[in-house]
Amino acid sequence: MFSKISLILIICLLCISIPLEIWALVSDSSEQEINLESIDLYWSADTYVPFGYEGRALPTTESLIIVEADLKISGANPSGLKYSWFLDDVFQEAKSGYGRKSLQFYTRRSKGSHHTVLLKIFNESRSFYLERTIDIPITNPEIVVYPKTDSKIGLPYLASVENFNVVVNQESSFLALPYFFNIKSLQDLEFEWTVENQSVKESSFIANVFGLKIVNKQVAGSLGTDLNVVVTNKTQANQGVKKTINLNIF
Repeated sequence: MFSKISLILIICLLCISIPLEIWALVSDSSEQEINLESIDLYWSADTYVPFGYEGRALPTTESLIIVEADLKISGANPSGLKYSWFLDDVFQEAKSGYGRKSLQFYTRRSKGSHHTVLLKIFNESRSFYLERTIDIPITNPEIVVYPKTDSKIGLPYLASVENFNVVVNQESSFLALPYFFNIKSLQDLEFEWTVENQSVKESSFIANVFGLKIVNKQVAGSLGTDLNVVVTNKTQANQGVKKTINLNIF
């Protein structure tokens, strides 16, 4: 009994001996107020676009998508908050946690659909909490074909020509620009150009350029034929596009 009483007295004396300033710090468990200044979610896809294209690179099936949270607050460090990511309502536990301000994933959806990304940000006590959601649309790869001498070629992402006049015994050149393929360079694509049952298939930095010269053909008025280009991703066999141009031969 004596030893228990003595222990209690010692604890009380220690508490009394603590300076009031220190005791106030120990007993005050309130958190500093966190104020939101702004938050934005940005996404990007690693699909291929031609040099000079000023638009957004859009994701296609099996593209890598990166979502970044740009959070500006006062009263705390954004890296000290917890980030919980959800992809199409599924919690991404392995990609969530303190300071995890970005999410990466590969899309498995096709053109016309989208992925929904939800982000929840909060502190330990949940005195600070917010949510943001974005929808990311999915598309297909595309090919835009121009006559290579066309002055409009410098403009970004114009529609392909559908018809083109070709003069017998004069050379014409065509340029196929690929968009939104899951590749790193043009050499990952195979271009097959076909006109009048004759094909040229190539993979190189200039495989998207096709020169055409029709010779020894007698034309009364004009004659129509098709120029086809089939572009295939060598690293992803199910990713391909076909484009057809109607040629009017004079």
